[in-house]
Amino acid sequence: MKPLTVAEKTDYRETSRHADVLRFIDELRAVRPVFRVESMGRSGKGQEMPVLVFGERPGTPVVLVIANIHAGEVEGKEALLMLARDLPPTYFEKLTLLFVPNYNPDGNDAISTENRKLDLARLEGQIGPEGGVGTRTTGDGINLNRDYMKMEAVESRNLSRLQARWRPHLTVDSHTTDGSIHGYALTFDTSHIPCVPSEYVRTTMLPDVSRRLDARTGLKTFFYGNFVDEKDPGKGWATYPHLPRYGSHYRGLTGRLDILLETYSYIPFKDRVFTTVEILKDIFDYTIEHADEIRRVCAEGEAARPDPVGIAYGPPQRIG
Repeated sequence: MKPLTVAEKTDYRETSRHADVLRFIDELRAVRPVFRVESMGRSGKGQEMPVLVFGERPGTPVVLVIANIHAGEVEGKEALLMLARDLPPTYFEKLTLLFVPNYNPDGNDAISTENRKLDLARLEGQIGPEGGVGTRTTGDGINLNRDYMKMEAVESRNLSRLQARWRPHLTVDSHTTDGSIHGYALTFDTSHIPCVPSEYVRTTMLPDVSRRLDARTGLKTFFYGNFVDEKDPGKGWATYPHLPRYGSHYRGLTGRLDILLETYSYIPFKDRVFTTVEILKDIFDYTIEHADEIRRVCAEGEAARPDPVGIAYGPPQRIG
């Protein structure tokens, strides 16, 4: 019998602790041995950080999916466990999939009903799960999605090594919104770095994925942002800065494809998990169907990266 996630067991009233994630992986591996588990390393508080590896056939596109970087935004964590259980084996013949279901295990386990508590007047928080969620930061107080340049957190360094070793053609980062009230089940974005891969994702891949999802499920999606003035939407819709301390923009500098997913915080938790599962399926389908094109775009992106430049000059110095 295949295992259920904590979200499923509790009718979406609760989310998984890290021990629940590890237990689910062990139980699933016993009944569905189509993946292996490797370690990214350990978190700041010493917890194991597993990566689920599917496929690994030579020449297939490598897709990395990161969930729970902000441990109050738990939809991706539950969605990846469900996909690990339910994806048909045909996906593993055509893709190499890397799932990081709980990138912030220490923040995840600091579960409280006060974290991301719904406050519509301030446009903060989310609807469920009623049992609470974890924290935005790690156990050491670091926001991992602001740490890509500084690499202060051990979790950031673990992810950097994982990406350097696997060199994924596409990375997908799963989040949940804070902010504006709008009409979409999910908003998405890509790197704001001006390069061939970012342009491809923005103008070709994401519009196609959005159409697929709508046609198949009726779910509406759009590009991520917030209203410039909540009281006057006509003033514009703006996204976040292009700084490479953010994961999407950091990865844009590497000449690879990146997708940011932001499920809508003001729909129920169960709907947010469903939306994440379904859009990931369409992203995987698109990647399979356009594998050669994606490899070509990544090759162009890597070839166009600027040469390294010195940031400090002078004769070598010996200290001591």
